[in-house]
Amino acid sequence: MSNVCLKSYGIYVPRGRIASKTIASLYGKGLPGFKTTSVSELDEDCLTMAYEAAKNCLAKETGKVDAVILATTSLPFEYKKGSSLLAQMLKIEHAWCIDIGASFMASAEALWLAGQMIGGGTLENVLVVASEHSRPEQGEETDFGWGSGAAAFLVSNKGIASLNFLTPDYGIEAFDIWKLRGNAKLKYRPEMLDDNFAVAISRFVKGMGGKDQLKKYRYAAIGLNRSRWAKALNKAGIAAEQIDPVNCSTYLGHLGAATLGINLALAIDQAAQGDLILGIGYAHGNLVGVEISIDSAPERVQLLEFIQNGEERTLAEFWQAVYDRRMRGYGN
Repeated sequence: MSNVCLKSYGIYVPRGRIASKTIASLYGKGLPGFKTTSVSELDEDCLTMAYEAAKNCLAKETGKVDAVILATTSLPFEYKKGSSLLAQMLKIEHAWCIDIGASFMASAEALWLAGQMIGGGTLENVLVVASEHSRPEQGEETDFGWGSGAAAFLVSNKGIASLNFLTPDYGIEAFDIWKLRGNAKLKYRPEMLDDNFAVAISRFVKGMGGKDQLKKYRYAAIGLNRSRWAKALNKAGIAAEQIDPVNCSTYLGHLGAATLGINLALAIDQAAQGDLILGIGYAHGNLVGVEISIDSAPERVQLLEFIQNGEERTLAEFWQAVYDRRMRGYGN
């Protein structure tokens, strides 16, 4: 099989941020362990953010893209592919176009699929994009702090980092976050979500050979990293200093399938040659792990600084900014 590598990466997040204290003024409690959450504007949906992240990823790439995989649970339409539309937006022709959704593990599974496509030796470049456009129901902000954003990776047979996919675990199945077909309201059981994660991460670490195996990773990028998971992660042997520098949720909130993607991009952007990065995609008790080895130091694009430097606004200021840009043509 061919080597499976990451050739380039890019992200996109909205500039607007709503602070935890603002949410607290509305609901009596703030965001769950986060400082701010990102809020998309009227012209920012799942596909437009995916397009911006992909553009950043492909900015210096000249090779043909053989496939586009879009990982999301928030397409703006049903019964229509998003990946093929994204390919047209990017002017990518004659490429396989694949959508992966259904859960927030979609980004981890999209990377695995890209690895299989590259490892088979028939394709050279596969673009993986994870994007989410949050549309929470009133009050859900205080449970999950949903945000919006996107990450993109070009998977190839050569690049700055090697990919190694760890043994998946689909042995636990639970209804902790879900929607019934035909019903737009999100259903969730936070206590089940937290309990299942604790069991799943324990099984994962045991399958890797124990806690000592985790010490080799400089960073650990976690998908859907809830504040309540800190105890379970520490008990499993994943330290705060491995997680916190690459946890976008602190500034952007939970980004669904895009959380793991942006966290992996943060880790790669801060890593040095020879570093190992652990990525963990999680949903409904299921877990997929990926190991990334940095083969050559990437050219830093200051992703952490970019994420930290959003524009904090009150709700009134945010919607006024949206109105000015959309209706009056002010600003960018």
